[in-house]
Amino acid sequence: MFSEKSCFHKSDNIKVTHLYIPPITNSANDNRSQNFNPDYLPTKKSIVMGDTNAHSPYWDDYQPTNDLGEKIETWLDSNDIVVANDGSPTRINPATGGLSVPDTTFISADIFQQSEWYVLADTYGSDHHPVILNLDFEIDKVNTKRI
Repeated sequence: MFSEKSCFHKSDNIKVTHLYIPPITNSANDNRSQNFNPDYLPTKKSIVMGDTNAHSPYWDDYQPTNDLGEKIETWLDSNDIVVANDGSPTRINPATGGLSVPDTTFISADIFQQSEWYVLADTYGSDHHPVILNLDFEIDKVNTKRI
Protein backbone atom coordinates (compact mmCIF):
# COMPACT_ATOMS: atom_id res chain seq x y z
CA MET A 1 0.00 0.00 0.00
CA PHE A 2 1.35 3.42 -0.95
CA SER A 3 0.42 6.93 0.02
CA GLU A 4 2.24 9.72 -1.75
CA LYS A 5 2.38 13.38 -0.85
CA SER A 6 3.81 16.12 -2.98
CA CYS A 7 5.19 18.91 -0.84
CA PHE A 8 5.90 22.17 -2.56
CA HIS A 9 8.79 24.25 -1.30
CA LYS A 10 9.35 27.36 -3.37
CA SER A 11 10.09 25.98 -6.84
CA ASP A 12 10.90 22.45 -5.63
CA ASN A 13 8.46 19.57 -5.56
CA ILE A 14 9.47 17.09 -2.86
CA LYS A 15 7.78 13.69 -3.01
CA VAL A 16 7.07 11.98 0.30
CA THR A 17 5.99 8.38 -0.13
CA HIS A 18 4.75 6.36 2.81
CA LEU A 19 4.43 2.64 2.35
CA TYR A 20 3.49 -0.50 4.21
CA ILE A 21 4.72 -3.85 2.99
CA PRO A 22 3.26 -6.76 4.98
CA PRO A 23 5.71 -9.37 6.24
CA ILE A 24 5.89 -12.64 4.32
CA THR A 25 6.71 -15.70 6.40
CA ASN A 26 8.30 -18.87 5.12
CA SER A 27 5.62 -21.23 6.33
CA ALA A 28 3.11 -23.67 4.90
CA ASN A 29 0.30 -21.32 5.98
CA ASP A 30 1.67 -18.33 4.03
CA ASN A 31 1.70 -18.88 0.28
CA ARG A 32 2.11 -15.20 -0.66
CA SER A 33 5.10 -14.01 -2.65
CA GLN A 34 6.99 -10.73 -2.41
CA ASN A 35 6.26 -8.76 -5.58
CA PHE A 36 7.27 -5.31 -4.38
CA ASN A 37 9.47 -3.48 -6.89
CA PRO A 38 11.26 -0.39 -5.51
CA ASP A 39 12.11 0.76 -9.04
CA TYR A 40 8.69 2.46 -9.16
CA LEU A 41 9.55 4.72 -6.23
CA PRO A 42 10.65 8.34 -6.73
CA THR A 43 14.40 8.95 -6.57
CA LYS A 44 14.99 12.73 -6.82
CA LYS A 45 13.93 15.22 -4.16
CA SER A 46 12.12 12.40 -2.40
CA ILE A 47 11.53 10.70 0.93
CA VAL A 48 10.33 7.10 1.10
CA MET A 49 9.43 5.87 4.53
CA GLY A 50 7.27 3.32 6.26
CA ASP A 51 7.00 -0.17 7.65
CA THR A 52 8.74 -2.07 4.88
CA ASN A 53 9.47 -5.27 6.82
CA ALA A 54 12.73 -5.34 4.87
CA HIS A 55 15.98 -6.27 6.59
CA SER A 56 19.49 -5.43 5.47
CA PRO A 57 22.74 -4.56 7.21
CA TYR A 58 22.35 -1.13 5.58
CA TRP A 59 19.86 -0.31 8.37
CA ASP A 60 19.21 -3.44 10.48
CA ASP A 61 21.98 -5.15 12.44
CA TYR A 62 19.47 -7.22 14.41
CA GLN A 63 17.88 -9.45 11.74
CA PRO A 64 19.29 -11.36 8.76
CA THR A 65 18.90 -9.87 5.30
CA ASN A 66 15.73 -10.89 3.50
CA ASP A 67 14.88 -10.81 -0.22
CA LEU A 68 13.11 -7.48 0.10
CA GLY A 69 16.14 -6.01 1.87
CA GLU A 70 18.33 -7.09 -1.05
CA LYS A 71 15.94 -5.50 -3.58
CA ILE A 72 16.01 -2.23 -1.66
CA GLU A 73 19.82 -2.34 -1.33
CA THR A 74 20.08 -2.53 -5.13
CA TRP A 75 17.60 0.34 -5.54
CA LEU A 76 19.54 2.49 -3.03
CA ASP A 77 22.89 1.81 -4.68
CA SER A 78 21.53 2.53 -8.16
CA ASN A 79 19.78 5.80 -7.35
CA ASP A 80 21.88 7.90 -4.95
CA ILE A 81 19.44 7.32 -2.09
CA VAL A 82 20.61 7.56 1.53
CA VAL A 83 19.38 5.47 4.46
CA ALA A 84 18.29 7.88 7.18
CA ASN A 85 18.02 5.16 9.84
CA ASP A 86 20.86 5.38 12.34
CA GLY A 87 20.83 1.72 13.45
CA SER A 88 18.34 2.20 16.28
CA PRO A 89 15.72 -0.54 16.55
CA THR A 90 12.23 0.50 15.51
CA ARG A 91 10.41 -2.62 16.74
CA ILE A 92 10.46 -4.87 19.78
CA ASN A 93 8.96 -8.34 19.34
CA PRO A 94 6.39 -8.58 22.15
CA ALA A 95 6.80 -12.36 22.44
CA THR A 96 10.59 -12.58 22.50
CA GLY A 97 11.88 -9.07 23.21
CA GLY A 98 13.96 -9.34 20.03
CA LEU A 99 14.83 -6.13 18.23
CA SER A 100 14.56 -5.26 14.54
CA VAL A 101 14.34 -2.34 12.13
CA PRO A 102 11.32 -2.91 9.84
CA ASP A 103 10.55 0.83 9.75
CA THR A 104 12.81 2.49 7.23
CA THR A 105 13.40 5.96 5.87
CA PHE A 106 15.20 6.55 2.58
CA ILE A 107 16.01 10.07 1.39
CA SER A 108 17.43 11.19 -1.93
CA ALA A 109 20.95 12.54 -1.53
CA ASP A 110 19.91 15.94 -2.92
CA ILE A 111 17.86 16.72 0.24
CA PHE A 112 19.35 14.34 2.83
CA GLN A 113 21.47 17.06 4.49
CA GLN A 114 18.27 18.92 5.36
CA SER A 115 16.92 16.06 7.47
CA GLU A 116 17.23 14.67 10.98
CA TRP A 117 16.00 11.15 11.82
CA TYR A 118 15.50 9.49 15.20
CA VAL A 119 13.22 7.14 17.12
CA LEU A 120 11.44 7.85 20.38
CA ALA A 121 12.27 5.62 23.35
CA ASP A 122 8.64 5.22 24.41
CA THR A 123 6.57 2.90 22.21
CA TYR A 124 3.27 4.20 23.65
CA GLY A 125 1.89 0.66 23.88
CA SER A 126 2.87 -0.40 20.35
CA ASP A 127 5.51 -2.92 19.32
CA HIS A 128 6.99 -0.18 17.09
CA HIS A 129 8.89 2.91 18.21
CA PRO A 130 7.65 6.17 16.69
CA VAL A 131 10.03 7.44 14.01
CA ILE A 132 10.61 11.19 13.81
CA LEU A 133 11.87 12.87 10.66
CA ASN A 134 12.60 16.58 10.89
CA LEU A 135 13.11 18.50 7.67
CA ASP A 136 14.91 21.81 7.57
CA PHE A 137 12.74 23.63 5.04
CA GLU A 138 9.30 25.13 4.88
CA ILE A 139 6.44 23.42 3.11
CA ASP A 140 4.08 25.75 1.27
CA LYS A 141 1.49 23.27 0.04
CA VAL A 142 0.75 19.53 0.27
CA ASN A 143 -1.14 17.37 -2.24
CA THR A 144 -2.02 13.77 -1.31
CA LYS A 145 -2.93 10.75 -3.38
CA ARG A 146 -3.20 7.02 -2.65
CA ILE A 147 -1.44 4.74 -5.05
